[in-house]
Amino acid sequence: MSDQLVVKLEEQNSRRHQLEQLDLEALPNELILQIFGYFNAYDVFKSFYSLNVRLNSLLHATHLHIDLINVTKAVHNYHQQVIMPTTSKSNQMITAKLQDISDRIKISDSLVAINLQSLTIDGLTIKNIDYVRSILLKLKHLIYLSLTSSPDCIRTNLTDKLRETIFTDSEMSRSLKSCKLSLAYPIHFRDNVTTNARASAIEYLSFCQWCDIYQLTSLLKRVPKIKSLTVYLCGDFEDTDLALSPLSENLISFRAEIVRVSFADIQLLLINRLSPKLEYLKILTVDRLEYMDGKKWEQFLSFYFPILKQFQLSCTVNDVKTPPNLTEIAQSFRTKYYLEHKWYYVFDYDKEELSMYPVGTTFENFVTTGYDIQTLATTDDPQILNHTFQNIKILDLALYDNPTALTKRCYPNVHTLSFSSKLSSSVNVSPALIDDILNTISVANLKTLRFQDGEIYPRMMLELIKFTPNLSTLEIFHKVLLNITDNLTDENICVCLQKSIKNLKLIFDSTLPSTDDLRLLLQKISQNLSILTLVPTASGQKFTIDFVEQLITENIIDGN
Repeated sequence: MSDQLVVKLEEQNSRRHQLEQLDLEALPNELILQIFGYFNAYDVFKSFYSLNVRLNSLLHATHLHIDLINVTKAVHNYHQQVIMPTTSKSNQMITAKLQDISDRIKISDSLVAINLQSLTIDGLTIKNIDYVRSILLKLKHLIYLSLTSSPDCIRTNLTDKLRETIFTDSEMSRSLKSCKLSLAYPIHFRDNVTTNARASAIEYLSFCQWCDIYQLTSLLKRVPKIKSLTVYLCGDFEDTDLALSPLSENLISFRAEIVRVSFADIQLLLINRLSPKLEYLKILTVDRLEYMDGKKWEQFLSFYFPILKQFQLSCTVNDVKTPPNLTEIAQSFRTKYYLEHKWYYVFDYDKEELSMYPVGTTFENFVTTGYDIQTLATTDDPQILNHTFQNIKILDLALYDNPTALTKRCYPNVHTLSFSSKLSSSVNVSPALIDDILNTISVANLKTLRFQDGEIYPRMMLELIKFTPNLSTLEIFHKVLLNITDNLTDENICVCLQKSIKNLKLIFDSTLPSTDDLRLLLQKISQNLSILTLVPTASGQKFTIDFVEQLITENIIDGN
């Protein structure tokens, strides 16, 4: 056995030596281009630019990925001074991710001259909306667009013009196939589409903002080729004429988050706005117990959407005063119709909250308490149920006073763990909380830890960091961090934070910190810190330019 092991190690060492001796330039151009394609533009240019004529030529032919989100000033300047001027001379296909901070968005000017096919803009501010619109008007080859606005980006005439530019008024509207908009204001189009208006070529649209039926109708008129739509719907439809022919003949996938819409109204909407060709339907809603009626859904879907392949219904009802009959609810979704389609559901009742969710889906964010959950499922197959919890990547764990029985579930693939506190006192938490979390979640996979509010948390919470070797991001309220670390005097916890945390997001809900406060905090936990985000939440509060310049002057943060 030992001889075999020695041989394998020798073979591995030999192969490793061969790789170390490998000459990159001995590879064919096609393979070098493929290798370059795995890296972002900054890494490729810093490593290979100006080494020789051949590598420069290959750099000009590489599909570059420009990522300027959460980068230092030095990295941004290198893009502006070296990468962008170089690539603007070629016809490269480029993917760009930009961030609207300190006017860094202005680098977009350089993107107009190139073959830009994918553009992501994060944190778009109101002052730069018109500038971004002017850039979008010039992009003729864009296929994918993602826009996320800053929270203070309220609706104005400029925001309405930006939306019209995306859907009807630009050359880009002919090439754009996929679009994701996450804006901080409701959908509003200036007026109805005229017969002369240019129809958008968008086929895949995610509209992550609230709209009513009027705006949804106007939106659908602008995207006649739409195949997949995600939208947030709110408000009642009482005075709306829904008796119209379907507007979306090509739509095969529809996903909606719904608030304040009755079950009867959503039925009318689906019948009169969507095509019978619909294959995928996903509905998420809150505080509507009437949605948890499997018989009504079966009658409706089997008649109006006969070729539906996937139906996912998620519903949460808060403040349930009377304990629900879980057996009766679950049985309504356990008929031949659901079982033949393999549409299975889980029903949870806990702490006056009733929820249902589909088995086997991938959750963007799964909320639970971990304790005292009464559960029923429409399948008895443990493998199917386990697969559901294996798909959960982001877990939101609510902490309540004096929990009793730990719910036997395992979440092995969670990479982001969030806490929300309902505790009235830190002494009311289960003394076995950390052990319970370790028995429920594979914390070795955790990359991000979040404390979502400024409420009460026990000091034991950051003990989790000792068991999370891959943790790199901490999002926490400033006052919670001070409380858990005993005002930064708990050396064991501070050392753990120093070793682990590379990205720290501090949230302030009252008084903003002084430069001395930040200096002390960073001295304690900033050994490996590369990104520090400070977020004021109180109305009217913000960090001034003078404050940031003082941090740089006093060497508390790096000016780059």
